[in-house]
Amino acid sequence: LERVKECRESKQITASKTEAQKALRRKCGCRITPHIEQEVLYLLNSLAEHSERITMPQKNTQMSHQQDRLMKELEVLLQKSPINEESAGVAMMELAAATYEAIGPEEYETHRMRLVFQQEQPRSELDARLINDNIQSIQVDSRRKVRLILKNGQVIERGENR
Repeated sequence: LERVKECRESKQITASKTEAQKALRRKCGCRITPHIEQEVLYLLNSLAEHSERITMPQKNTQMSHQQDRLMKELEVLLQKSPINEESAGVAMMELAAATYEAIGPEEYETHRMRLVFQQEQPRSELDARLINDNIQSIQVDSRRKVRLILKNGQVIERGENR
C-alpha cells in the first residue's frame, strides 16, 4: 500500500496557476477558461494599441450648489471697485477647493490608465499587474461574452466601449 501511495503521489501533477490566472479569478468570480483568458488578453491588447478608447464615463457635469454659490460670491467681489484682493483670493481658493473635491476618482483613473496603456505593447500572455491595476471586475454572460469593467467604471468589450 505504501508503494502504491508513493507511486500515485509521484504521478499527480498539480496544476500551478500563474499570478495572472489568480488575478483573473479574483476579478471574475467564476472558473477561468482558456476562452476568458484569450478574450481578456485581446481586450487588454486592444487598449494598448488604442489607448484613446479609455474615456471618461458620462456623468453629471453640473456644478454643485457649493461651487455655484462660491462662483456668485466671487463675481460679486470682482464687480466691486476697488477689488478687495484678500477676500477675492480667499473666495478663489474656496472655489478651487470645491472644484477639486468635485472631481471624482473616475477622472484620475481615466488619465492614469491612458498613460499606462500608451506605454504598453501588445502581449502574448496576461500580466497580473496590468489586471490588478486597471480592471475593477470581469463579467462573463451566458453567451460567453467577456466584458472588462475598468477602474474608472468604463465597460470594454469586443467591438465597442461604453
